[in-house]
Amino acid sequence: MMREKAIVALRADKTNPNPEIEAKLAELGRSAIPVNVLLVPGNEPVITPELLSAAYLVELFNRQIPAK
Repeated sequence: MMREKAIVALRADKTNPNPEIEAKLAELGRSAIPVNVLLVPGNEPVITPELLSAAYLVELFNRQIPAK
């Protein structure tokens, strides 16, 4: 489904201090990890629960990303 909807998974590693990661967390109103966020151009970020199920992701993607 991710390929069909052109979803790209990104991961930020906080093993070492990184000001860009800290700034994005602050922008999202978060300070701890993990933080899962769906970013769709033109929409507000959707912060998801920390634990994700396949069923939740399918529903989220179908709701937030229109079919092409």
